[in-house]
Amino acid sequence: MKINEILENILKENKKALKIVDRKKTKELLENILTSKNVFVTGVGRSGFVAECFAMRLMQSGVSTYFIGDCTTPAITKKDLLIAISGSGKTDITNMIIKKAKQKKAKTTLITNQQKIKRKEVNIIEINAKDKTKNNQKSIQPLGSLFEQACLLYLDALIVILMSEKKLNENKINKKHANLE
Repeated sequence: MKINEILENILKENKKALKIVDRKKTKELLENILTSKNVFVTGVGRSGFVAECFAMRLMQSGVSTYFIGDCTTPAITKKDLLIAISGSGKTDITNMIIKKAKQKKAKTTLITNQQKIKRKEVNIIEINAKDKTKNNQKSIQPLGSLFEQACLLYLDALIVILMSEKKLNENKINKKHANLE
């Protein structure tokens, strides 16, 4: 297989994975981002890297954002939002964080590939993509690569919508880009 064929297959897989994303739940997530005092983002492993990328873009968009695990992360409150990313929806640490956020009455969203997960008071956004545990779906990519890519694309699309809602352009976002690199 040649690189162009592989890339074309990866793009097709991502398009298919993102086809079923629920617009109503996405609208709820965007409203929660815009109305929450702080947004906390979490994930473990490669899902954690995706979460960190999203947290960075939220911060650059003027949203008070914290990545859980950083030593400067404050306490979560009922005025805040937690966004958790877990392909399986079963990651112990992620579920512990969701439970704690719910105890503090924070709004919570879980981005996962598990349609059957039902959690009280948690906005579940499903991305229909293979992860390391969901092997009934086909992908030419190993383990959770497809879920992680599709998740990053979805979250980047949210940033584009957020920029429009907040009337931001690239110049405004760039002013918040790290300059101590």
